[in-house]
Amino acid sequence: MKVNPLKEYEPVQMSPTCFLERLCFDETGDTYTLNRLTAKKGAGAPLHSHPHRQIDYVVSGGGEFQVGEEKMTVTAGDVIQIEPDVPHTFTHFDEDTVFLEFFTPVREDFKPKK
Repeated sequence: MKVNPLKEYEPVQMSPTCFLERLCFDETGDTYTLNRLTAKKGAGAPLHSHPHRQIDYVVSGGGEFQVGEEKMTVTAGDVIQIEPDVPHTFTHFDEDTVFLEFFTPVREDFKPKK
């Protein structure tokens, strides 16, 4: 068992107002990655896609989220499921927001460099 094995790593600044904290990833295979993101009110991100299935859980805050052509308002407690290779983003945050993002398979680009 490991408890918060990545806490010694500094958060990664994804943009001037958004930070990613690595929580865990599968060290024995390539099955998952889990991150916590914090974003300031008014922030947003560019539309992007990747070959991973992604599940986001909004812990607090919220804003407008886009998956494909569909836009929706999400708030604390909402879960967003995104299939691989589908463009998506938070277009803007209505307030300071914290969310968890789970990816499968593992996101190699989010593994910490040792």
